[in-house]
Amino acid sequence: MGRDSLTIVIPAYNCAKYLTAAIVSALRCEIGCILVGDNCSTDDTLRVARSWETRSGGRVRVIANPSNIGARNNCQNLMENVNTTYGLVLSADDIISSEYVRSAVALLDREVKLGMIGAVLQRIDDDFGLSGDSFEEPECPVESFTILSGISAGRLALGWYPFPAMSATILRMSAFREVGGYSTILKATLDREIWFRIGRTHDVAFCNTPGVFYRVLATGETARFKKNDMWCYELSNMFRAARKIWPEPELQPRFRRAFRINGKAFFGSAVRAVKRGAWREVMPRVGRGFADLWNAIT
Repeated sequence: MGRDSLTIVIPAYNCAKYLTAAIVSALRCEIGCILVGDNCSTDDTLRVARSWETRSGGRVRVIANPSNIGARNNCQNLMENVNTTYGLVLSADDIISSEYVRSAVALLDREVKLGMIGAVLQRIDDDFGLSGDSFEEPECPVESFTILSGISAGRLALGWYPFPAMSATILRMSAFREVGGYSTILKATLDREIWFRIGRTHDVAFCNTPGVFYRVLATGETARFKKNDMWCYELSNMFRAARKIWPEPELQPRFRRAFRINGKAFFGSAVRAVKRGAWREVMPRVGRGFADLWNAIT
C-alpha cells in the first residue's frame, strides 16, 4: 500500500508558532493526507493552517471547530475523519521523522496482525525549525522494530519505559475502531491507554530509536495536568480500566506496584493541596490514595 495509506492528523490549539514545522515534517513523509483540526484557537493557528491548505495542493485539509471541544475530543474527531488504512496523531508542536514513517508503514504493510506501532521521542529546543519551511530534519537512523503480542504487549503498556510517544504511534484504523477509539474517561494518558486495549487483541510493535522530535512546552496538555496536580487521578483511572482487560496472574505484580506508587502519589498531592489552601481537595485525594493502596494488596 505504501505511505499513501497513512493520514497524519494534527490537533491544534494556539500553536501558530510551531504549526508550520509540524506540517512541513508531515509533508516530507509524502503521505496521502494531512488533517489539521483547529480547536477554536485565539491566535493565528487557523490562519497558518489555512495558508498550508492553499499551498499544499490539497494534501493539507483543515477542520475548524466552531467551539473548543477539548484536546481529547479534537483528536477523536480528527481520527473519525481518517479514510486511509493507518492514522497518526502528531502534536502541533512536534516534528515527525520521515524515515521512521517509511519504515513503520512498510512493517505494518507486511505484518497484517499488527494493530499499532510506535517509537520513542527525542527532545528538541523550543525554537528548532522555526526559521522557515526549509529546515533540515534531524538525522536519526531507524533501528529494528520489536513485535510484541499477548502478555508482552501488556508488559509494554504497564512498564512504559522507554515509552512510545503519541506523535510517533501509527494506528491501524481497523484496530483503532474495533476498540472504540480513544478512552472517553481519560485526557492526558490517551497515548498510553490505547496500547492496553489494542494490545489485548492485536500484535504491537516498538522501535527504541526516535520517531518524533518533541518539544516540552509550559502551555501543553502535559504541563497543565502537572500544574493542576491531576496525574494521580488520571493514572488511577487508567490502571483500574487496564486491570479489567488484563487479568493474567503474570501481570498482577506489576499492577500492584503501579497502584502502590500511585497511592503514595495521591498522599503527596494531598499535602500539596494543604500547602496551597485547597482544603476541599485534601480528603478526596487521601481517599483515592487509600483505594489505590488497597488495589496494591488485592
